[in-house]
Amino acid sequence: TKMIEVQSTHAKLPSATNLLQRPNPPPYDDSDIIKLSPDLITSENTVVTAYFRVASKFKPDKYTRWMSNMLSLQDAMIIFTSPDLVDQIQQMRQHARNRTVIVPLALQDLPIGKLHTADFWQTQLDRDPER
Repeated sequence: TKMIEVQSTHAKLPSATNLLQRPNPPPYDDSDIIKLSPDLITSENTVVTAYFRVASKFKPDKYTRWMSNMLSLQDAMIIFTSPDLVDQIQQMRQHARNRTVIVPLALQDLPIGKLHTADFWQTQLDRDPER
């Protein structure tokens, strides 16, 4: 397994190449995927993004405004988010129902969510001089 060493934390992170080549199935079932329209259009470009609530120096309302702006794009999107945010994401993508796919899952089910403990992330937040 190829690993990348991060100097500031001495954590060993899996390389993107390694993550993409793993034979592991994705952490969700196809039946979990939410298509906002039964007739999705094909697109030359698709934005893949994620929106999860995590501890941050910014209040959730600020992230909601940022995501509202991002999700207002006309582009086709695949959006990974936690189940409790699905309704909010659907509302923000009403203008693009025929080019939106939402994948609800817990952040902890993704490879990045398993790299560190909650204590690690809290320490990172505490170190932020802008918080």
